[in-house]
Amino acid sequence: MPKHTIRNGRPDDLATLRDIEISAGAVFADYGMSASAEDELVSIEAFARYVEDQRLCVAVDESDDSAAYIMVDLIDGRACA
Repeated sequence: MPKHTIRNGRPDDLATLRDIEISAGAVFADYGMSASAEDELVSIEAFARYVEDQRLCVAVDESDDSAAYIMVDLIDGRACA
């Protein structure tokens, strides 16, 4: 099983993030959660703002290829995903 680490997202991750989002949507659809799968995709511009604000982290494998991500918002001063 590949080993993953977490790091801040970078501009060069942006295209891969969209692919990850689409793949995740397919998994939701497979489990009868098609409403989640049909949600509007996050725009590349939105991903870029999260990266710029250091509020997006990616899980990467040993080759630094992105496998997952999380976007973080602040609500009442607390981090929420």
